[in-house]
Amino acid sequence: MTTGFVERRRYFRLDDQLLLAFMPIEASKAEVKPLTRDEAMERMEIEIDSLLSQLRSREPATARLLELLNQKINQFSSHQRLDLKDMPEQVLTHVNLSACGIRFLTHNNLADQTHLRLHITLLPSNTPLCLIARIVAVEHNPLSAENPDTEPWLIRATFEPILESDEEQLIHHMLRLQSRQLAARLHEQD
Repeated sequence: MTTGFVERRRYFRLDDQLLLAFMPIEASKAEVKPLTRDEAMERMEIEIDSLLSQLRSREPATARLLELLNQKINQFSSHQRLDLKDMPEQVLTHVNLSACGIRFLTHNNLADQTHLRLHITLLPSNTPLCLIARIVAVEHNPLSAENPDTEPWLIRATFEPILESDEEQLIHHMLRLQSRQLAARLHEQD
């Protein structure tokens, strides 16, 4: 794979829904400490995804069953693997996502913050990620003037720093999401 292709994969953006919780952190605490257990789990997840893709064409029902079992295991283990003390509860959130950043709406004005700790659960795989993000922009959401229930703040953030294994998880998620979206469009046209 060429370096240019890998770079383009990082910046590929899609609208998505995921479970999100976040909290502001100080810049001095914006570091990611790789955990051997987490890295091993993420490598296994990538290998499982690859094998499921191969199996899906030959045995779709078996592949779906294994995918559901994997999601169940991920859901169960996510709360044990991540340090979530003081983290608010996750909420289903519409986001614009790439392997290098995220954009989302919130009721919290984060204009005076520089970094966030994000607890993300990718759906439908229930893959948990705990990421550090540097806030790039905090903008007023123009739609909030028309609808007071709409979140008034648009947050743009880049994952920085990010573990290569987390970035790979995001890339694989984006590719699966794009495949599902394309399949849904084809189904609508039929």
